[in-house]
Amino acid sequence: MPGLSERIRVVSILGRFLEHARIYHFGHGGEEEYYIGSADWRSRNLRRRVEVVAPVFDPAARRTLDHILTQELSTRRPGYCARTGGTIARGLVGVR
Repeated sequence: MPGLSERIRVVSILGRFLEHARIYHFGHGGEEEYYIGSADWRSRNLRRRVEVVAPVFDPAARRTLDHILTQELSTRRPGYCARTGGTIARGLVGVR
């Protein structure tokens, strides 16, 4: 979305079909938000089941989540990256 999404990165470092927890981190103007859950927000999943994502407000828990993201994304590794237009590219991802 021009003017809104140029800085958004969507990265997967796990396989395409693995079940795993998710950490969502959003930042805008110094305001950071963290969410955790099992939800894969693809429409194919939201049509037939209920997915739950919860906000994380506790400062210690937020620091832990940030540490996990920093560790996982600090090294380039095989994964998937969402591209403009909705395509997915496979290759090396990371380096937060």
